[in-house]
This record gives sequence, structure tokens and C-alpha cells, in this order.
Amino acid sequence: LQIVLISKKNNLKKIIGTITDGDIRRSFIRGYNIKTNITEVLRKKYFFCSPASSTEKAFSIMKKKLIRHLPVLDNKNNLIGLHCLDFEEIKTKKNIFFIMAGGFGKRLMPYTKNIPKPMLKLNGKPILYHIIKNAKDSGFNNFVISTHFKSDAIMDYFQNGKKFEINIKYIKEKEPLGTAGSIKYLQNKTNLPFVVTNGDMLTNLNYSDILEFHIKNKSLCTMAFRNHNYENPYGVVRIKNSKIYQIIEKPVSSSFINTGLYVFDPKICKHIPKRFINMDELIEKLKNKKIYFNAFPLHEDWNDIGTKEDYKIMIDNN
Repeated sequence: LQIVLISKKNNLKKIIGTITDGDIRRSFIRGYNIKTNITEVLRKKYFFCSPASSTEKAFSIMKKKLIRHLPVLDNKNNLIGLHCLDFEEIKTKKNIFFIMAGGFGKRLMPYTKNIPKPMLKLNGKPILYHIIKNAKDSGFNNFVISTHFKSDAIMDYFQNGKKFEINIKYIKEKEPLGTAGSIKYLQNKTNLPFVVTNGDMLTNLNYSDILEFHIKNKSLCTMAFRNHNYENPYGVVRIKNSKIYQIIEKPVSSSFINTGLYVFDPKICKHIPKRFINMDELIEKLKNKKIYFNAFPLHEDWNDIGTKEDYKIMIDNN
């Protein structure tokens, strides 16, 4: 249910706080880790209702506050029950799910000589199929796919989406528009936040989580990132004044990486030029306008099929 109710040790009914999936993600941004004491993450101020509140009232509060859970507490903060939004209540979304699938996949040659990268097979189905299926399972029904290289292969397979019980529209790039340029085409097409993902990125994330995170934080832009560790295969020598003062064997460095998954407010479209532009350039452009991305930590499984080695690893793992 993505919530933990924290009680006193000597009184399991006495609730002292809650921790949700979103609280854990935000704690990772602040530098906490899996060993952090639970009291550092505990949310002591949270929404709840009394036993006298009707189910309708509880659901009204959850929808208004954009929360999935509402503990039922008596006047002594003793736990009586827990209201949860039924999955169907949050399942169907009108938000657009935008997939960028126009790249050439040059690093995957010769696999991509006659087929676009998102149409490479995984378990007998195109990678793009797996992205769409997970998005559909997350409640998205309205898809826009941006295509360029060998676009007919994508359009012939998915068509208008009817056979997959979804709606699909296409943007056919006459010239490559980079990893952000095609988003411009959504200008004036929607008034709701929309999810954007690369067509070669697979994750088992429930995409509604990043959308809800975006809305809750009143963001204009949200980027999913994850922590990546790299082990240097060599002993690193540190030198000062021509003298070696330390050798570190195979040090591990840690950094945050872009996963290729975003959520945008429609207002952002007006800032995207009608030309080739990659996401890093767009981020810099928005930063100059004092528009910053909120960071969404992705700790679910994630695979980026950028190279032949990545593709082989993905096949082996599935």
C-alpha cells in the first residue's frame, strides 16, 4: 500500500507518525540511505480523520489533498482503521504519456540497421511494447509517440493503439529533433502534466508515482534520477609535491544519473524552440529562466539500452 504507520513500542495502537513511498524518495535526495534511523524520515504531521467521518468524506479529503491513505484515529491518536483509495479510483488518467522513439540507435548497429531501436525484441515483443504495457498498467491510456528513423515499423505495429485498448497518436519528425525538441508539438494540445520517456528505457516503476510526485510538489519539471556506482579497476595514486602520499585500491565513486524519464507542465512547451534540442540544453535554457527540475529518486529496476552490451545484458536478465 506504500505506507507504514509508526506506533509506540509499548502501545501498538498509538500512532506517532507515517512514512510513505514519497517520504522515502525525498529522504534519499537529502542524503539518507537504507541504514538511516526511521525517526529521521518519520512524518509526525499527517492527515487523518475521526471514526465519525464517512467513507465519502474520507475519499473527498484524499482526493483534495492528493494522498492515497488516511488513517482513522480516535481522540487519543489510537489507530482505528485506514482508508485507502481503491486502485480503480486512481487508475484511469487523462494525462498524455509521451515516448521519444525517433533516434537512429547507431551504437546498436548492426541490430538497428533496418529497425528502430525501440522495436528491438525483448521476450519476443518490442521494447516499446513493454514500455507501453507498463504505462497502461499504471493507468495511462493516451499515448503520443515521436518517430523519425524507420517510423513505419513503429506505426505499422502499434497503429492507433486500438488492439492494445489504448489511444496512440504520432509525431513524425521530418528532421531529427534531439531528445527534447519533439515535446514542442504538445504545446496547446493539453492542459495536464504529461510524462515523457525515452523509447529505449525500461523500468518497473509505477509511472503514476512520478506523476503524483510532480503534482504534489507543484513542479513545472520533474526528472527521475538514480544513484550509479562506478568501481575504478585500478589503484588510484594521490600525489603532492612530487611525492606519493596515498594509494587507494579500486575506489568506488558515486554519482546521480539521468534516467530519461520526466514529467512536464504544459507551460514548459512555450520555452522549447522549434528546432533540434537535446534535454541537457533544454535544462540549461530553463535554468537561465529560473525554472528548475525537481528530482525524483528512482530505486526501481531500470535499464537503458544504449549499447550492444546493454541490450545483451537486458536479454540475459529477462
